[in-house]
Amino acid sequence: MARTNGEIKCEVVKVIAVLSEKEYDRTNWKTKEKEHVKETRELRIVKWNDGAPKYDIRDWYEVDGEETCGKGISLSDEEWTLLQYADVSMMQTA
Repeated sequence: MARTNGEIKCEVVKVIAVLSEKEYDRTNWKTKEKEHVKETRELRIVKWNDGAPKYDIRDWYEVDGEETCGKGISLSDEEWTLLQYADVSMMQTA
């Protein structure tokens, strides 16, 4: 699956996990028409602009069968490994 967003090319190599998911209706601010949105936050392996595959945690939106991506973070293999072994004992729950 390859997507082109302007000059940015995104090729999804693999969907690893869906971290969260929600659906809702909204009014399109340009057309003023109602539309149904499926929003997910996913961990994927993605190639950006024909580069090396990276781990990617990002919001994805599906509106009327068309998928677009939102803000997120891409991590190299080295960064992903460091994150997996990071000391999270300092985290506190609210």
